[in-house]
Amino acid sequence: MADTTGSEIGDSMRAMRFDVESKTLALRTVPVPEAGHGEVLVRVHAAGVCLSDVHIAQGLITPRHILTGEVTLGHEVAGVVARIGEGVTGWTVGDRVVLQPLVWRPDGSRTLGVDYDGGWAEYVVTPASTLVTIPDDLCFEEAAIIPDAVSTPWSAIRTTGHVRAGESVGVWGVGGAWCACHPAAARGRCCPHYRGRPVARCP
Repeated sequence: MADTTGSEIGDSMRAMRFDVESKTLALRTVPVPEAGHGEVLVRVHAAGVCLSDVHIAQGLITPRHILTGEVTLGHEVAGVVARIGEGVTGWTVGDRVVLQPLVWRPDGSRTLGVDYDGGWAEYVVTPASTLVTIPDDLCFEEAAIIPDAVSTPWSAIRTTGHVRAGESVGVWGVGGAWCACHPAAARGRCCPHYRGRPVARCP
């Protein structure tokens, strides 16, 4: 297993753990997870807070595949490859990455931070197939929300709504996810009469 990130990886880490039975959320010290075959360990640099995370913490949403015990929340995650498990090719320790939150298995999909431990922690293990490289000029805070808060409304625009360049659109029920995406849609000329505030850039 390849192992180095320019800093020593200890045996333990901090993680926000959700107790499925008591519906409580607490910061705990837990072992650093091991990257198995086909997996990588990612040192987390940024993790978003999705409304579904809030709903889970409030007990309004219950993980389908975890009935007892605890799970680390967080499915909007960006960081740096810290360790590489057996059988993984194409990735190098130190690569800047964002994690796709869905894993497809023969018995159905699993969601990072819901059905298995997510990124509200110092480290997270994920299948190498979920990694996407992020460029050096994109900060981790912006990259982390792309697989959910940006891709969801973008899919609504391009796939569900079939919006094309030059078309005017009306949007009802605007929420946080759309606010993250609508400047990109407008600047892509989906709407020639864009009015809105630009998304703040990272320093």
